[in-house]
Amino acid sequence: MKKMLRSVALMLAMVMLVSTIQPMEVNAATKKKTTYLLSGITLDVSNRYYSVKEIEKYINLAAKQKNGYVQLHLTGDNAVGIECQYLGQVAKTKYRRKNGAYYNPKTGKCFLSRRDIKTILTYAKKKKVMIVPEIDMPGHVGGFEKLYIKKYGKTNAKIFHADYEGELAIKNKQAIKFAKNIYNEYAKLFKGCKYFHIGCDEFWSGSAKQNASYINTISKYMQKKGFRVWAWNDLFTKTNMKSINKKIMVTYWSYDGDTTDAAERKERRKVRATLPELQAKGFSVLNYNSYYLYLTPNKKNVSKADTTYAVNDAKANWSIRMWDGDSGSKCKTAKRIVGACVSIWGEDSKGVKAGSIYQQVAKLYPVLQKKCIIKK
Repeated sequence: MKKMLRSVALMLAMVMLVSTIQPMEVNAATKKKTTYLLSGITLDVSNRYYSVKEIEKYINLAAKQKNGYVQLHLTGDNAVGIECQYLGQVAKTKYRRKNGAYYNPKTGKCFLSRRDIKTILTYAKKKKVMIVPEIDMPGHVGGFEKLYIKKYGKTNAKIFHADYEGELAIKNKQAIKFAKNIYNEYAKLFKGCKYFHIGCDEFWSGSAKQNASYINTISKYMQKKGFRVWAWNDLFTKTNMKSINKKIMVTYWSYDGDTTDAAERKERRKVRATLPELQAKGFSVLNYNSYYLYLTPNKKNVSKADTTYAVNDAKANWSIRMWDGDSGSKCKTAKRIVGACVSIWGEDSKGVKAGSIYQQVAKLYPVLQKKCIIKK
């Protein structure tokens, strides 16, 4: 009897573990299981300011289906889109725009305050939507370097790479210490969030071995603070993925970084891990396919015709197993693919109305949501 009870308890524990990532429902009439994969929206808060009210609208979209999330891409080369006490970017009442946005008087850039973030987290919890903060390093640290220079009067080559603009000098212990100090600040602010994205895209100065070491160091540091860590796929190679922390969930956006240079494309595809290879090595993966699921709004591509084309193309051609752009390549299995995400990148969005961007997402995101419902 005790052995039977232990077996039942073990089975229940396994079911509970799976359901923490993929909630399931069982239709009593048909005996079919319905799994809701993670279905997300990424907002590029570093390149475009989104007010709390605007972010809440996207949370409402994500709330329409179980396991919805909003990923906040908070930092980049252009700016740090969030209050950063460590580097002196703090919210002060005298530095606010007419729309209520806080701004840094030294850079002129708007950012979300700590109070804004707490308001967003409270609202998301009420709507049962997860917030996934992203602090993007070791590449795209130009925003942090600008704040560092404003605070100390000059850069620091032991932290910021002298030859690769916008990159951490990860060979140096001081750069790793800097990264940990930054992540520590935001680990405290986002305490209670289940997931935390550490970036790791478009970084060129490190070797495969150095990149793996950096990823392991930072991911384990954040795991100790209670987060399940996410990272972009760029630095996962065919040679180093076996040595990288398997608890990391990989957000797979592009096999070759969407380069238009044929030689670069060939070389990157020779070196980088494919999504199926990551599956085989035991990584959980989220599909961020940049061809079907990326929106880069500008004044010319937010028309109804552009939106209709993108929506219809995704409906007809994208699936949870379609990982390599529009090449037609599909994973043989959806095993370990735990979700997907529509991402909105703001580097070219100056002059585009917030409502136009929202309408694009409001039409494309339901396509993704529907395809993140798996019935067996």
